[in-house]
Amino acid sequence: MSNLSFEPIVSSDFAQLVNLQPEGWHDIIPKFEYYVNQKYGIPIKLLENQEIVAIGSVIVHQDVAWLGHIIVHPDHRKQGYGKLMTQQLIATAKAENCTSIQLIATDLGATVYESIGFITDTEYLFFKDVTIPLGQVANPHISSYNAIYKDQMLALDSLVSGENRAWELEDHLASSYLYVIDGSLAGYYLPTFGEGLIIAIHPTAGKELTEFHLQAKTTVVVPKENIAAQAFLQEHQYQPYASAKRMYIGREIAVKFEHIYNRIAGNIG
Repeated sequence: MSNLSFEPIVSSDFAQLVNLQPEGWHDIIPKFEYYVNQKYGIPIKLLENQEIVAIGSVIVHQDVAWLGHIIVHPDHRKQGYGKLMTQQLIATAKAENCTSIQLIATDLGATVYESIGFITDTEYLFFKDVTIPLGQVANPHISSYNAIYKDQMLALDSLVSGENRAWELEDHLASSYLYVIDGSLAGYYLPTFGEGLIIAIHPTAGKELTEFHLQAKTTVVVPKENIAAQAFLQEHQYQPYASAKRMYIGREIAVKFEHIYNRIAGNIG
């Protein structure tokens, strides 16, 4: 290692980021465009002799930070760059007064994160190629977004996630769907937020929002604590094909994993 330096990622770097695209991942360029243009995103590159050898980003949710898209150039793996990048991202998050730092680990990264001090909080279970027919009658409890439920929605999100991520939800409220029982919000679905976030406080709401989600998508990712979601999928003969560790360092946050029926994405949980 020689002439190493950390710098912010800027839009002129995008052409080089193509060389770090991991096989099997969604295109990383739109994600880094988002980080660059979002004031709560802090994307960083590690340079060796002015070549980008590793990248990553911090996403700040008030006092909680997420580390995402920690990627090492394939020609520079097993040289400690992943660990260096992670340590720099942790330092950046702490400088933003974040007391809890979260990430979802790939198999490749889990050992590195454990060596730094990350603790496994849960495991996400991945289901794919899921097709479940929706009933012929429209569900009377599911409706398009109505602003009168905004406060309930944000409060439910904070209760379940243990975070204040209202600024990220704001961009997706207008396209969301609500599950309302007797005037109270029992769950919601944000199809445009990552992989389609689903949160529900009642198993029936969670199951029926998942059915609704599966009319357009074929994947579901749930925490292992959500037994109701797993039972629903297994009733239809679907089993998880993979898992990933959700890890943290610093303060443990009180996440109600049993109420998450579909995660956002690998970079923010």
